[in-house]
Amino acid sequence: MNRNHPAAAHAGISAGSALLGGPKRGIFWWRAGLAVAAIGAYAAYMLSGVVQCTFAKITHHPCPACGGTRSVHALLHGDFMGALQFNPIAPLFVIVLGALSARAVWIAGRDGNLYALGRGVVGVWLVRALVAVLVIDVVVWAARFFGLFGGPVPV
Repeated sequence: MNRNHPAAAHAGISAGSALLGGPKRGIFWWRAGLAVAAIGAYAAYMLSGVVQCTFAKITHHPCPACGGTRSVHALLHGDFMGALQFNPIAPLFVIVLGALSARAVWIAGRDGNLYALGRGVVGVWLVRALVAVLVIDVVVWAARFFGLFGGPVPV
């Protein structure tokens, strides 16, 4: 039902409630809180140092994302040059992933699901940016085997 339709006003649905998800917004914002908790738990797990790269364990070579966790850890401690040495693409990846995560929390709260995550102007550009960063990461990974960017990350 269109929220601006006269019948919507009679049913007690205001046009302004569309921004926050309508009458069921409390349930949706609970889901957004759950998404924030899940993202935070995943970040804490990744930064704990418990996670080891399976690709590196099997092949004894770094994967495209190797050094990413150490890079983020260095960023969180203010060591920007150290972060770039571990993985020069990681700071850019963190920015794009952070924006995508913020959008996911907003959409979960607004809609109650993530169907619209990659839709709309912002969603489309965030997905494009994520794909571009991943492609650049693979190119830099390959270039490091030829001695560029300080060579391969130690595993």
